[in-house]
Amino acid sequence: MTVQQVETLLGFLPDEFLQGFTAALLEKKPSQVLDWARRLSDEGWDLPQFVRDFRDYLRETLVQQLASGARPDALTVAQRTVSLAELLQVIKVMGQAQDDMRWNDHPRLALELYGLRLTQTFVDAGALLRRIEELENRRGDTGTRGHEDTVSQETQSNKPKPQVVTPSDPVSITASPRLRVSASADAAPPESASQWKQLLAELWKRPAVGSQMERARLQSVSDKEWTIAFPDKFGMDLAQRSQALIQEALSKILGRSVAVRLVQGGPAPRDESEDLVVAPSREERGDARQPVVLKDEGVQRVLQTFKGRVRTQEE
Repeated sequence: MTVQQVETLLGFLPDEFLQGFTAALLEKKPSQVLDWARRLSDEGWDLPQFVRDFRDYLRETLVQQLASGARPDALTVAQRTVSLAELLQVIKVMGQAQDDMRWNDHPRLALELYGLRLTQTFVDAGALLRRIEELENRRGDTGTRGHEDTVSQETQSNKPKPQVVTPSDPVSITASPRLRVSASADAAPPESASQWKQLLAELWKRPAVGSQMERARLQSVSDKEWTIAFPDKFGMDLAQRSQALIQEALSKILGRSVAVRLVQGGPAPRDESEDLVVAPSREERGDARQPVVLKDEGVQRVLQTFKGRVRTQEE
């Protein structure tokens, strides 16, 4: 009687099953994985126990080779070379298969599905991230000089051209002190000055943003970018929180996408008596003119119940 026959009588799983199943996984051969699962089932082996023995086999091989000084990227299992990352992935997935078999009425199906999953191409996330980082660093080194030249050319082309605002602007001009057009509009072309006034009127629908924008000035205008200067850091920081809103409103007015750059610097706006003032209409203000109390859900329910209205001090 051979040793293999004795092990079979005692219920020990032959090594050929462990090594054959391992080779099928590492060689990415789905047909062989299904064949080994069929043989295990036809010969009456306990499939959950096979998965436990298979995990122990991989673990012992892993520990023994690493303890002997083997390289993590050149481990040997079933006479095949495999990396530590891939071997850990196999152990992890087989652990999931074991958990699934515990409550599954079809353990062979679970073994086949998880085995086929391991035959898919393995990608080491760590190695992939290192490769991407190397490519980014290489690209950054080669593109730094070209980027600096491009920025320099764009800066020169974005210098403002002095123009005079004509009185034919479509925005109405009144003596309201709520929204001022700063002296910066005088440094922009007539069309840009008109669009700047429309932008201020649009942003006044958000009083917190409009109150800071009226203190700003239009520093420069180009086809791709508008530069807006604020007299202090407080105003610039507040506007930066709503930069997406400002850019969306500007793109809506211009009919195309234009970048907005917010900077600090430049003189403060002149006295109100010397400035032109843009007063948005009542329709443009919209909800911004309504008292905050009207937006409260409790007040809205009371108004809906009693069919009343809230009178403001202006009324």
